Amino acid sequence: MATRKRRMWLVVGLPVVLLVVVASVAVGLFLVFHTSDRDEITTATYAFADAIERDDVSAAAGMMCTERATAFRDAAGPTKPGSADTAAPRRRFEVADVRVDGDTASATLRFTGSGATRNLGLRKEGGAWKVCGAP
Repeated sequence: MATRKRRMWLVVGLPVVLLVVVASVAVGLFLVFHTSDRDEITTATYAFADAIERDDVSAAAGMMCTERATAFRDAAGPTKPGSADTAAPRRRFEVADVRVDGDTASATLRFTGSGATRNLGLRKEGGAWKVCGAP
């Protein structure tokens, strides 16, 4: 009788225990390596604002929605090679109030010196968040 109970535990209990362990590991890995849309938007907004602050038209345009990037490049005019300051920026702004609605989002740039704010609209394009101008 004891052998039969042991066999029943191995047949039923062991797979259940293994399933719980595998599920726990999967959830743990997801939580460790998953970045949220809010995090990606915050990073994209900082990178865009840094490029604008450095006058790096090419980098800024690469972080914009396709239709806005073309108009931005045309309005900015030609950029001289090496004219963009590649030094680490001194951030005079912070990203706040990130709001996500599906594949569109908005974020607020708050300038630390003046307290002024600038709202940016973003859209997910090709799997990446791109700045599209005002929301």
